[in-house]
Amino acid sequence: LKSYAKINIGLKIFNKRFDGRHNLETIFQEISLFDEIKISPSDNFTLKVNTSDIPKNEDNICYKAFYEMKKKFPQISPVSIDLLKKIPVGSGLGGGSSNCASTMVGLIKLFKLDVNLNLLKDIASNLGSDISFFFHGGSQLGKGFGGDLKKISIPKIDYILLVFPDINISTSWAFKNLKNSLYDESSKSKFSDIHRLKFKWKSMQKFFENDFESLVFRTYPKIGNLKKTLLQYGATYASLSGSGSTVFGIFDDFETVSYAEKQMTQMKTHLVKPINYKKIFEY
Repeated sequence: LKSYAKINIGLKIFNKRFDGRHNLETIFQEISLFDEIKISPSDNFTLKVNTSDIPKNEDNICYKAFYEMKKKFPQISPVSIDLLKKIPVGSGLGGGSSNCASTMVGLIKLFKLDVNLNLLKDIASNLGSDISFFFHGGSQLGKGFGGDLKKISIPKIDYILLVFPDINISTSWAFKNLKNSLYDESSKSKFSDIHRLKFKWKSMQKFFENDFESLVFRTYPKIGNLKKTLLQYGATYASLSGSGSTVFGIFDDFETVSYAEKQMTQMKTHLVKPINYKKIFEY
């Protein structure tokens, strides 16, 4: 399976819920950067990962996905999971959540399970906040703690340039340190109105902000400078993705994005395209 990454176009964080999670509002956009996951029948459950940055035990999200699925479907027998990571850890691109969703879908396909989407989302909600997004991907408005999802139309995206500052930002650290900047749940955002806005991305910068930017840019000025640099090189919209550390720029044409990428030779970059909304088993 191809386990695709995502970016957040705007991210508003509200007060903490009774279960310790935070309500949020964001626009998720799936992108063409992906990890690869191979799931095979095995005598014993095994998990192999191509990087030492990720645990290979019960702390791994794929490990958790397997055992949560097995609780619901005892007919699932042991498997071997091979995870080839290309999405950087701690980058705000949803690699772990995507890996979890892909593992669940892979088990369904491998064991020919009869599963409805609501049950799948229930299982996913026990494992993480934005996992359910990856069952369909594409462009979706996310609310609640990321699992209240709605397909949404957004202005056309031609190219997205990802810039990786080689900094790993823990999501738990970001939420813990954002506590003084939280909005009340009654606060309004313009995210759900994007389909009514006829503007191009150049006009979107003033409408959609990522609440983590002030914290992350203050703590890591290097990351804040990357956003400014992308805009200087012709991005029509630029932002931090999730809680960071990846910064992305949206570009209208290949010539401009190629120029921008060439100017950032000292940074690790990746040019990607948006992925369209898909049927749940279209992997």
